[in-house]
Amino acid sequence: MWRTELPRGAHLRDIEPEDRPAQGYPAVADRWPMGSALIHQPAGAGHAVFWFFGRNQKFRGWYVNLEHRSHHGEDIDVTDHELDITVAPDRSWRWKDERSFAEKTGHPAYWSAREAAAIRAEGERVVRLAESKAFPFDGSWRAFKPPAHWTAPARPATPARTVL
Repeated sequence: MWRTELPRGAHLRDIEPEDRPAQGYPAVADRWPMGSALIHQPAGAGHAVFWFFGRNQKFRGWYVNLEHRSHHGEDIDVTDHELDITVAPDRSWRWKDERSFAEKTGHPAYWSAREAAAIRAEGERVVRLAESKAFPFDGSWRAFKPPAHWTAPARPATPARTVL
């Protein structure tokens, strides 16, 4: 994967937009740090669902990333909407990063109050899927194990730009 190299180990949410370089931060080659995951990005939806697996491919739960995706040829830029949802294997759930989401609402670099309401509504729609045990929270893929012959694909060329 390519990871954006931020100064002094900072998190992007902690760097004000006006303090970020116009050309973005450099991209550095790295490995996915979260163990194993399957990622479902439903077409036209404002979210992605991650199935997270720990040691020995044991299912750890789902993570719902509220986001907007833009396609540029074969590249996909993901604009994170800060507010996320964690869903445990028993389908209990909680919002994540609500304070940061609220702090960014209304800032011209992020989303308006109207857009924030739509982002939260998308999350509420996904929560209803989890509560009703509907796909992707119906148990599908919880026992997934990649075939032994699968290998990691080659890392693509260095991104021409980083989107921040």
